[in-house]
Amino acid sequence: MTLTMKRYEKELETFCKILKLNGKKSRRLKNDLVIGIIEEIHRSDTLLLDWDHRGLGGLPRRVESGLRIAEIRPLWIRYDRTKHGWHAVIRLRRDFSRAEIVALQAIAGSSWEREAMNFRRHLQMKKCPAPKFWRERFNVLYSRKLL
Repeated sequence: MTLTMKRYEKELETFCKILKLNGKKSRRLKNDLVIGIIEEIHRSDTLLLDWDHRGLGGLPRRVESGLRIAEIRPLWIRYDRTKHGWHAVIRLRRDFSRAEIVALQAIAGSSWEREAMNFRRHLQMKKCPAPKFWRERFNVLYSRKLL
């Protein structure tokens, strides 16, 4: 999808209005807005996990253990090395709501800051429905961040 600068600015302005909290802009708004190359985008049957650790270590065991406790049997799991750590993409056997996706990602051991921001975006979208452009980007993994 090609996004012109004018359309991007309009979408960004709408999104900023959605993220206003108690009449004030969120102090974390700058950290929410990322320009980058998208690796994976939200799907209701997919978990997107992120870790900022150099070594993979016991992360696969942690992911499998968390999903087992939640009684989730994935179709497949893919681990990708990133500049600062690791991503995992986990395809599930059925669809889940946005809140359930965030909870499952946290249970599976994804970065707590990432999941807190995802949950905040979920709550804001419930209060004030976001344009489709932003709903599709509620939960994203970037292969490379440009800004």
